[in-house]
Amino acid sequence: MQNTILEKAKELFLERGVKTVTMDDIAREMGISKKTIYAHYSSKEDLLEQSFNRFFYFVIEKLNEVKEKGFNPIEELFKENEVLKEIVIFDERKIQVLHDLEKYYPKIADNFLRVRIAEFEKNYKYNLERGIKQGLYRENLPIDFIVKNHFACTSTYFNKAFNKLQITRTIDEVSFLQTEYFLRSIVTPKGLEILEQLITHKSNIQ
Repeated sequence: MQNTILEKAKELFLERGVKTVTMDDIAREMGISKKTIYAHYSSKEDLLEQSFNRFFYFVIEKLNEVKEKGFNPIEELFKENEVLKEIVIFDERKIQVLHDLEKYYPKIADNFLRVRIAEFEKNYKYNLERGIKQGLYRENLPIDFIVKNHFACTSTYFNKAFNKLQITRTIDEVSFLQTEYFLRSIVTPKGLEILEQLITHKSNIQ
């Protein structure tokens, strides 16, 4: 029952917003009493935080599945973008949910941000180290700086001011371009050949 409640809460929070959804809404949608929910979760804030963690680790699980498929580090980054697009993490409605989380539940938002940063740094350090070993990325790259800078860049997708500037491109298109230009700054000639092939392939199927 605990996992069932968490899954339904996650679904409702992402669809309707963190401020709008109440414990009554969740109980009504599930056909159970609020008492049953409170038997597993002490408050809406508790349920909300665990719901976001559940969603985030679902995303991480899907990204890890990409790693297991043996793509080279350059292709891997683009494949991860495709996964993020498929699970609609770039959906504007979900971005608004993140904004509302920051506004109404700043403590939960801060905790969520810390988890995101930790997982992002681990993921990109792994990618960069592999790319260097395979001769696709330049040696002696300032990995810590690159990872933090790239996180800052990708985080702008969730910034309201940034979104208002995007008139002709979707967020996933912007994500692809950001990944392309990020890679152009670190690849070797060998890596550039792979990158150009991937870009050409994408252009041919659009």
